[in-house]
Amino acid sequence: MNTQHTKGLLLANAEDSCKIAQIAELFDSCSSASQIHVLQRLLSRCRSHHLLRLSSVLSPLLKVDFIANCPPEVSIKILHYLDAKSLCHAAQVSSLWQRTADADVIWHRMCEQHIDKKCAKCGWGLPLIRSGRTVRPAAGNSSNSQTTIADGESAVVVGQKRRRVSDSSDDGDGCKPYPVQQQPTPPPAPQMPILPSRRSWKSIYAERLVVERNWRRAQYDLTSLTGHTGPILCMHFDECLSLLMTGSADRSIKVWCTETGSCINTIYGHTGSVTGVQFDDNKIVSCSQDASIRIWNRKTFECVHTLIGHTGAVNSVHLDDKVLASGSSDSTIRIWSVANNKCSILRGHGGPVNKVHIFQKTKLFSCSNDGTAKLWDLDTRMCLRTFSGHTQPIQSLHVSLPMMRKALASSESRGGEPKLVTASLDSKLKVWDIQTGECLKTLYGHERDVRCVAADTLRIVSGSDDGALRVWDVESGKCLYSIGRGSGVRCCALSDTKIVVGREDGLCKIFSFAA
Repeated sequence: MNTQHTKGLLLANAEDSCKIAQIAELFDSCSSASQIHVLQRLLSRCRSHHLLRLSSVLSPLLKVDFIANCPPEVSIKILHYLDAKSLCHAAQVSSLWQRTADADVIWHRMCEQHIDKKCAKCGWGLPLIRSGRTVRPAAGNSSNSQTTIADGESAVVVGQKRRRVSDSSDDGDGCKPYPVQQQPTPPPAPQMPILPSRRSWKSIYAERLVVERNWRRAQYDLTSLTGHTGPILCMHFDECLSLLMTGSADRSIKVWCTETGSCINTIYGHTGSVTGVQFDDNKIVSCSQDASIRIWNRKTFECVHTLIGHTGAVNSVHLDDKVLASGSSDSTIRIWSVANNKCSILRGHGGPVNKVHIFQKTKLFSCSNDGTAKLWDLDTRMCLRTFSGHTQPIQSLHVSLPMMRKALASSESRGGEPKLVTASLDSKLKVWDIQTGECLKTLYGHERDVRCVAADTLRIVSGSDDGALRVWDVESGKCLYSIGRGSGVRCCALSDTKIVVGREDGLCKIFSFAA
């Protein structure tokens, strides 16, 4: 018997050792069936403390480290079937298991299953978090070069300045060197690209998991922005730029930095309450109860053009590239070309149009005091569908792109079909099927008029005159929680990590769920 089998046994003397060696040789000479029979006979003669000792010896011998014994491709394939929590437990087994369980290919697949959609297996979804991060050049390189990359994207090259090479030299003693024929200066060697450090997919997943847990537990940091002297009626928020613009009944537009909470600028020009505002890279578009639409330079904040055409207050504007839509209290919708200021008119609503939203560049949604929402074709200028069901004026709408678990089986690349969410003065929200016009869900919970709604792939946020800000699950329609009691909510915006609300008392509140 080898040392592995005899370890731990107490040997009385050398004679016992010889007998044990003979028994081992006889055991080895037996057939496989006879060996099993011998073991059964021996076990039947063992006492309990003998069996307990055997059990402690056999347990580690029966374990197989498949990570160490299998090819890496097979090990990774096996770990693909684990969830995130199990992968983290596997990484604690050994250094080899940690390297395998932390492989980028595994966590990339985990991110694909969860980020910006709901996983078909566990039902969890993680926010996308679209904000970029700035990559700075390494020490010694030009400090004026920087590139913004998104988390998880491929590395990009950061440019550098070239040095100027002097054509002459000086010995330092005032004498000119002996003239020699100047050799052509060889072109500078190409600079090696500076690759920013790339984050692991596990860290990207972990960051978003923390944010999603904060969303589910209603854990947030609250920031209040003060400055408006009247109710905040509209806003546009870009989390990537940390830029927020708000329009108020005090006839002003304020530009905020959401990172610092400071007011960058205040824009004046409208003679009535500002009811809509939106911006892109170059311009700001706003509308007002003075029946005008103004276009401002985003860098200088100067008004560069005023669009006149509506005969009543303009309640909403939406800009998509070079197409601008506006809805007015004159019950019409105007489609403007930003390039030549030409416009066409859509008629069909029986009351003031409160909200317009361009969808997929060729479609437009609108809602009105007549209690209906409509879908329009911008090419034919025809109404494609009417959504009827609310008993009071519809104040706001939003298009959601829910990544439904049921839809993943048939349409995995797109998730679920787009859904229309409407908010009404009847204290209810409704979720509509855009293709059929059918009302899929009615969301109850608000005690008074619902003024605003925003939605993304995972959740719906709504604000009401009751001061409550409610967060709903986009798939089930269940109200997850209510936050921010106080003055009535007039407008809201939703991003992957924040909810921004404008209130009746002129305060703007930012609920940040970021880690």
